[in-house]
Amino acid sequence: MDTTTLTTRANGQQIVASWFNQIKTLLGTAVDYVVVATEAIGASGEISSSANIKQIRRVAGNAGAQTASNTPFGTTTTNFVDGMEITLIGTDNTNTLTINAVDTAWGVQSPTGTIVLGQYYAITYICDTTAQRFIEKSRNS
Repeated sequence: MDTTTLTTRANGQQIVASWFNQIKTLLGTAVDYVVVATEAIGASGEISSSANIKQIRRVAGNAGAQTASNTPFGTTTTNFVDGMEITLIGTDNTNTLTINAVDTAWGVQSPTGTIVLGQYYAITYICDTTAQRFIEKSRNS
């Protein structure tokens, strides 16, 4: 580490906060993640996804409470990366989004079953391309 660029205090101590912030920024860009704006999902609709390893997606029902497709991220596997994590965060208590646990190719598997995503409710799924399922990792409800 080149310490000549670090700020020095009057007592001779070097301030490493700027160095720490640079490392934090580099690590943040090294993790392949995306945070997206709220997506309104219609009846039997699909939630968008990308090939990013970590995704945070805000969701709500479109014009009322809705239930997503039994394959909530669709069946086009182009963006499905083994081990990727998709976190869904509900944004509305009126326009909720229900995700059913359905044992089908590219459906979601959950030991606790269906989730209704209201405001501040969240669930994370891990993509398992071998099983062709999105498996629940955690939820806060």
